[in-house]
Amino acid sequence: MSDLGQAVPAWMAPHDIREHRSSADGLALRINGNDPYIHGPLFQVSSPGPLWLEVDLFSEDGGTGQIFYYMDHPQEANSIRFSVKAGLRTLVKLPLPQLDGNYRFRFDPPGRSGMAHLYKLTLSERLLIETPIWQPPEKP
Repeated sequence: MSDLGQAVPAWMAPHDIREHRSSADGLALRINGNDPYIHGPLFQVSSPGPLWLEVDLFSEDGGTGQIFYYMDHPQEANSIRFSVKAGLRTLVKLPLPQLDGNYRFRFDPPGRSGMAHLYKLTLSERLLIETPIWQPPEKP
């Protein structure tokens, strides 16, 4: 398990975030635009299989959040969206593919204004259970 939020001071707010600051329990964001996002530093990720990404957040303004995972630059194909209700702390568990190498994660909080708080961003192994192949029944 890897807590991407441990590197909170290294997360940057390049777009439509008026303020971002570390707090005792995560990262506080003041949103002021139509396309807010922050991105983290490079993380070394090595997984033997697919992953879960747990996102624990609060947003005054609800809507759709999005996480991008990328090596060079963010692309829609390497992202996942999730819904967040306004004014409620939300925990989402998102399926990611196997990742191996140095990755950045970009967090697009929901909403166009107000405060958002990213409490935790955690990667963990996702086990896939294969459907068994059953033998046809034999006549007695």
